[in-house]
Amino acid sequence: MKYFFTLLLFVTMIIPGFLYAQKDTVDVPDFVSTGGTEGTLNDAIATAITGGTLSNTVFRLSPYGLYVLSGTINTPSGSTLEIIAAPPGNTQETAPPMIAWTASTAPS
Repeated sequence: MKYFFTLLLFVTMIIPGFLYAQKDTVDVPDFVSTGGTEGTLNDAIATAITGGTLSNTVFRLSPYGLYVLSGTINTPSGSTLEIIAAPPGNTQETAPPMIAWTASTAPS
């Protein structure tokens, strides 16, 4: 009986930790793969903010991907923004992604 209660206590302490630690991963398409669409990272982040899931979402960028921002990225107070990419390699195809400001709305 003692072992049963110890096991029950252990399970009730561990399972909520696993449920809390889970995050959704969103693969964000880059500028080239979308045919030149700017703001794909902005749109993905805005969708997570609107859905209230920003702190539970990880945004994964493509290696050597170009991400042209269409505006500033503002995170709500108390939220976290997590952006990841694959570890960089030794070739151009495995280079880190690039985040750039949009050229179409840049002041001339």
